[in-house]
Amino acid sequence: MPLTTISSQAVHYEIEHVTDLYRSILESVLSSCATGLSGAGKVIEVDARSIPASNQRFGLVLTSPPYPNRISYIRELRPYMYWLKFLEEAREAGEMDWKAIGGTWGIATSRLNSWETTDGKLPDILEETVTRIASTEAKNAPLLATYVLKYFHDMHMHPASLPHALEPGAKLHYIVGNSTFFGNVVDTPRILCASMEMLGYRSMASKIIRKRNSNRALFEYDVTAVWPG
Repeated sequence: MPLTTISSQAVHYEIEHVTDLYRSILESVLSSCATGLSGAGKVIEVDARSIPASNQRFGLVLTSPPYPNRISYIRELRPYMYWLKFLEEAREAGEMDWKAIGGTWGIATSRLNSWETTDGKLPDILEETVTRIASTEAKNAPLLATYVLKYFHDMHMHPASLPHALEPGAKLHYIVGNSTFFGNVVDTPRILCASMEMLGYRSMASKIIRKRNSNRALFEYDVTAVWPG
């Protein structure tokens, strides 16, 4: 039986060559992990919007949450989620995405129509941004304005629940991107900095770390803050 070939940019690789390449990359990654690093790690499953109280205190928070751009990680990863048995039915994907910050897949989108914030004051810049998006004449403007509001509402809940898990002087780093809706820029770093200022954090700042290729107005930022304790 002839070997199946994979074509990429007019170069053909036999399957044996592809698997050999994958194996060599995997072995390189595994060997880099065997460097005798000290310490230990633990993975704990919690809702990022409601960090539980703990006896442990942390000096660093480093995370890259979803961006407010309607890209659904659940949608993109569904084949693997089914394969690994995290999902059994299509509806489960929508339910999982509704629990995720920025999720808009399936029923998560329809639920936005009836979602309302029940929490207190949010940053003025967020209210201004949502109003600008909603006031456009685009068909889905009200829905996407609600999407942006819920995204930053959920992002506000995260640092709001963090202080009882932080050491005095703990540093926070959020790797995030901005977005645009109907020509209206969603200034993610400014909104997050305003949220953290409202919550008592200090030394908020942001810097561009990457120009994104999808749109000349889009960037990736490192948004930082310090918990004074």
